[in-house]
Amino acid sequence: MHLRSVLMVLVLVVTAIFAAMNWSVFVAPTTLSIGARTIEAPLGLVMLGLMALLTLGFVVYALSLHGALMAESRRQSRELQAQRDLADRAEASRFTELREFMSAELLRVMQAEDAARLAIMQRLDALEQQSRTLLAQSMDDLEHRLGRVRADDLGRRH
Repeated sequence: MHLRSVLMVLVLVVTAIFAAMNWSVFVAPTTLSIGARTIEAPLGLVMLGLMALLTLGFVVYALSLHGALMAESRRQSRELQAQRDLADRAEASRFTELREFMSAELLRVMQAEDAARLAIMQRLDALEQQSRTLLAQSMDDLEHRLGRVRADDLGRRH
């Protein structure tokens, strides 16, 4: 129990003991004035009843305050959960956007690689063609020179 609850119970117990010890005085009739009229009633019981009503009022007030605080706490809890859900969805959205961005970048890099590979292959094909052409020209030139050297050798022998 909280200290306040213990103190309230202690005050009620002390009041009950006080009323029990002085019960004869509490129930002794007295003339009481209630505005324009006077009545005969035990002052102790009237005061004890007023104290009981006041205590009941405070208990009802405390319980209603506690209920309002609990309702507010539940409302704030729901709002916090909604904010957490919103943040989770935003985070998931960011991950999705990142995944899409990474996929697009990977595709772009792969296309760039393919384009570079194609350019290299075309360049190699061009170099191969150029090499064949140069080789064929060199072979023709060598054959031509060999033909002249043979013709010169044949002409000298005859």
